[in-house]
Amino acid sequence: ATVLAQGVAFFCFTTALRRKGPRSQDALQLRWPGLRAIKRSGVAGPLLSVTGVLMLRAIAGMMSYSLMAYTATGLPTAELAAHQCTFQLFWLFSFSVGPLSTATQSLVGRDRDGSPDRGLRLARAALRTALVGAGLLALAQIGVQCSTLKGLLTRDLAIQNVLSSKLALVAALCHIPTAAAVMCDGIAIAMGYAGYLPRIFLLGLAGCVSALAGATHAGMGVVGVWLGMHAFVGARLLGHAIWTRD
Repeated sequence: ATVLAQGVAFFCFTTALRRKGPRSQDALQLRWPGLRAIKRSGVAGPLLSVTGVLMLRAIAGMMSYSLMAYTATGLPTAELAAHQCTFQLFWLFSFSVGPLSTATQSLVGRDRDGSPDRGLRLARAALRTALVGAGLLALAQIGVQCSTLKGLLTRDLAIQNVLSSKLALVAALCHIPTAAAVMCDGIAIAMGYAGYLPRIFLLGLAGCVSALAGATHAGMGVVGVWLGMHAFVGARLLGHAIWTRD
């Protein structure tokens, strides 16, 4: 299913880029220019720089999520299953912030040199929009986990009881700092602060590890696992406040 979805997405994307025909100035001519041409064009360095930052963000994120899953495996079966259901629902909702961050990064980067004030206004407006949207997503998550809709996630009554516990509130509230962190990442890249992002992501990973260790020692259960998620995104926001606040 993943391979099919990616293949269809690639076909539709490239078709859309060429939809105006090969003679149109707006159409994108897709061809492999060769390594020497890429090197001469001078775009390889900046491209690889941003790519490396995004890869590090993905690696730090996956390591944090894997640590959360590993911590959850030490919990009773019902709590482990509730964590998995909560996590899937969380990502289903929170993926909507990614496209907004990508669009903001593109538009703010476009205006950075010519109209920096407009770019900053756009960044602030996009961040406010993301936070409002995250608040609505948090309400939606609580609504699903604390109503009969949780039956769509699992039929097991023991797991449903964990889903509707304080886990629902702790996980739902994580939408807000997560949206802020994702938006700040995109804005930082657009404003030329990409060089600070590796240390921000490492700070987030360190925060996650510390929170999970403390929660495990305190016996906080599945709620402690989600405190690790809060620590991951919260530490990233702290990093942005320190290094990219200008």
